[in-house]
Order: sequence, then structure tokens, then C-alpha cells
Amino acid sequence: MLGWIFFLSICLPPLGLWPGIKYVRHSDPDTKRIGLIAIVLTILSSAISVWLTFKLANIYVETITQISGL
Repeated sequence: MLGWIFFLSICLPPLGLWPGIKYVRHSDPDTKRIGLIAIVLTILSSAISVWLTFKLANIYVETITQISGL
């Protein structure tokens, strides 16, 4: 059960927020902890995804610039 929550949080970042928020709303401390971990993993995964996207875009632009001779 926990595996799919963490899988969503890491591999499909935006989709990890929904179960994370759902679990944080429970009264059980262990369940809340699971929700917080899912939210943190989602935020970290999103940040890494954005960073990698910008890094790859810069590499692409540099390559195109070198090929075109600008």
C-alpha cells in the first residue's frame, strides 16, 4: 500500500500530493508521517525534475548554437 504512494511521489511528482494530503488529514500519527513523507518526496522530485529540465534545455540550446555557428 505504501509503495504506490511513494512511487507516485517520486516518479509522477504532482500525483503524489493527493494521497499525501489525504494521509496527513488522518488522526493517527503514523499515517500523518506517511503523508508528510509523500509530500516531501513529491516536492523534492518536482524540484529535481525542474532542475534537470532546465539543465537539458541549456545543453540543447548550446548544441544548436554550436551547430548553427551563431
